[in-house]
Amino acid sequence: MAITKHLPDTIQTNIPELLVLFRDSLISNLNGHTFTFNGIYESVSSQAYHNNMFYYDRVIDKDTRKHITLFLHKKFKKHLKNREPYEFTGKLQLHREIRSGSIDILLYVSNIDVSKDEKQFITESEYNLVKTRYDKGFFDVEGDISNKLYNNVNPVILVLTGKTAKIQGDYQQALHHPEYYQIETVKTNFSNKNQFFKTLENIDSSYDYLAIVRGGGSGLGFFDQEDVCKKVLETNIPFITAIGHESDKTMLEKAADKAYTTPTAFGNALEQLVQKDMSYKSHMIALENEITQKGKEFTTKLKEVHTDNEKRLAQEHKSFEEKMNAFKLRKRKEQNIFISVILGLLLLLIIFYFIK
Repeated sequence: MAITKHLPDTIQTNIPELLVLFRDSLISNLNGHTFTFNGIYESVSSQAYHNNMFYYDRVIDKDTRKHITLFLHKKFKKHLKNREPYEFTGKLQLHREIRSGSIDILLYVSNIDVSKDEKQFITESEYNLVKTRYDKGFFDVEGDISNKLYNNVNPVILVLTGKTAKIQGDYQQALHHPEYYQIETVKTNFSNKNQFFKTLENIDSSYDYLAIVRGGGSGLGFFDQEDVCKKVLETNIPFITAIGHESDKTMLEKAADKAYTTPTAFGNALEQLVQKDMSYKSHMIALENEITQKGKEFTTKLKEVHTDNEKRLAQEHKSFEEKMNAFKLRKRKEQNIFISVILGLLLLLIIFYFIK
């Protein structure tokens, strides 16, 4: 409860920290407090609400791509450029989505500034690269791999590693079912641009994905260079990064369609996709077998019911025939008795006539 004591009037933070502070909580002492943070503005609302005065847009964290919803007055929106970096200030409120029941964080924007010193927020080259990637859109690598596995197609991955690297075993050890993939490994030089660029130029379009895999340590600045990132993007192949350790974050990772923190995390992800596919197919097979078994049981039951009905009908038919035969026999007896009575009467009349 003492969390808001001695807090400044305006808290300088970032989007990931805010999401952690407010995670899974509808009640917080920070509700209504003023925060300032940087992010990339994304216009997602073309329709104004609340007397046509406010819009629901987004601010996206450049590193994690996580976002917070902006409750934005139209006087601010008309001055903002989509995919541009800004510093946002406003009061944060937790809001529960009625339909889904999820908790959303709304920033009621009170002030917006364009960062004077972009180097503190994002370098110009990094900003241009990230903006280009956001405009182009990111390829859903894991979704595409899942689709291929589901259709029994082996995803084809070209893995680039350093010439002296010993991390190939890291992702391979984590991948317990490599037979589900076609993985080709090519060693290149991650410290020499000419050799690295030549490797990229020799890549053909037969690969589904390009994975750049390297362990942590020194030399990661190579992947922070704009021309290196652009050269990778020019391959026009969805690309994955598994560079460095969890504390490292390079420009190439920010531009990647899918970035894993380490080579081991890359291998774990590939294995998890296989496990997910195997589990799903196993479930579907079990469901299909259950449906088949239920169908057989239903057919057997139907046959039993049909057989019972046939037996019952046969018995009823037999009983009906027996009753009809008995009825006919009784009718015949009655007819014989009637004829006998008539003949007897006639005989008496004849005798009476002659006697008389």
